[in-house]
Amino acid sequence: MSFDAPIKPWFQPPSWVFGPVWTFLYASMGISIFMAYQERDEIPMGAFVLFAIQLIANATWSSFFRESDYANSIAIILAMLFASIGYALLVYPHQPMAALLFVPYILWVAFATIINIWYYLEAA
Repeated sequence: MSFDAPIKPWFQPPSWVFGPVWTFLYASMGISIFMAYQERDEIPMGAFVLFAIQLIANATWSSFFRESDYANSIAIILAMLFASIGYALLVYPHQPMAALLFVPYILWVAFATIINIWYYLEAA
């Protein structure tokens, strides 16, 4: 994660936290989509589309998270957040554990959204 602002939020985790957290989150996401795929005949296709949208947003967000693009990074991370929530809601009735495995990711992205907004407001 690139943080080019001179002042960081007091609640931002130290850099060393991100590696272990993302390792856990990607593992949870992988298990979740695998479990959902096992029930693909029952789960609406929209869930898989939302999973793909959040994954693409996740991959592109960091390239926009810099002072000149904080507004765009907020739009991307909100798309990531809402697509993730939508995925979990569509999967839950058919594969509750797959949806619950996504909850830590949703919470982390929500927290990252707050951090992203803080940077945007600080840069304004």
